[in-house]
Amino acid sequence: MDRLRQPLFRWLILIIVLVIVALVAWLLLRPKGGLSETFTASDGTISFRYPAGWVTGEDWFPIYLASSPDMVRANAPTPDQLAMGILRPTDGIGITLDSFRGDGDPVGILARVIVSAGEANAMVIFGEIDQITINGRSTARAYSSDSQFDALTLVMSMENGEFMVIAAQAALGDLAQFEPTIIAVAETVTYTP
Repeated sequence: MDRLRQPLFRWLILIIVLVIVALVAWLLLRPKGGLSETFTASDGTISFRYPAGWVTGEDWFPIYLASSPDMVRANAPTPDQLAMGILRPTDGIGITLDSFRGDGDPVGILARVIVSAGEANAMVIFGEIDQITINGRSTARAYSSDSQFDALTLVMSMENGEFMVIAAQAALGDLAQFEPTIIAVAETVTYTP
């Protein structure tokens, strides 16, 4: 009887190991942070994943992502909502990132973005710039706020010495709940010049 149990026991162990391996593979390959939708720019240069139910487009900001349609053109953030804008290296709104190619320093680029933003709106207060890594890319990060919103600005190093800016804003006190999603979206960005 023991001779019969040994092969069965080995098969049972093998099946359990295969189930565990399949579960781990599924967990690693599924979209990060519930990012089940994919956006690709009309010119094909950028794509990223984002949560279901959120809206994206290119008709208002070079590329925008918002947690609801109400946030797309809102004059001020509404509670529990997020709006994000993404600037490719060749986009520009008061600042053309294309002119910074080859600079090699996301902190320097973010400092220039902050100066540009400060010239446009003296009411925005920026915090310190720190450097993080997002999906292997050197990234500068700064928080800012004014009387209506909190914001997070990221400048990510991209291929060929180029940079991409991701700016996100939420109502005062609401940004922290969205930061994991902002970072998760940034981790999925692909850029093809």
